[in-house]
Amino acid sequence: MSTLWRVRITGLSQQPPTLSLQLRAIHPDAGALPTSLSFAYRLLTEATSSTTVTRGQIAHPTDGQAEAPIDSVTVSDERNFPYDDDAAKQYIEDELRGSGLTPDNTPEAWQAGFIESWQELWRGKGPITEALAPTATLTLRLKDTSALSELTQGAEWDTAAYG
Repeated sequence: MSTLWRVRITGLSQQPPTLSLQLRAIHPDAGALPTSLSFAYRLLTEATSSTTVTRGQIAHPTDGQAEAPIDSVTVSDERNFPYDDDAAKQYIEDELRGSGLTPDNTPEAWQAGFIESWQELWRGKGPITEALAPTATLTLRLKDTSALSELTQGAEWDTAAYG
């Protein structure tokens, strides 16, 4: 399974116990931003080292398991949702034309430039990522602070978690 999201811990608070996570789509198939408790639970288990779930695996919480540690999930700072593949391609083509390239007069340079820009979008660095990559912040309000002691501000990982 492809990794879909890059997750970074952007905030930890003991009172009230909250965990803020910045999510950025790193694959065009990431789709809509999941906001369910089960998705949040998967991210929480991937972030903590004491669980049997290792990073990159998907935890499948049983009924009630996700609700046990997480009280609520709040979404903020949503950008570029829903992701629009055609708009992204058009943006890149406009940027290439602005630099003097055209698909007819400079086909090899056009193709190379398009591929480089497309890869930049999903690598997560540069102006194309800033302009087009879907990003959001999920804030998990936790029922207790036990998981917070295992987390590190700025920790980052990729996940294949969905829905």
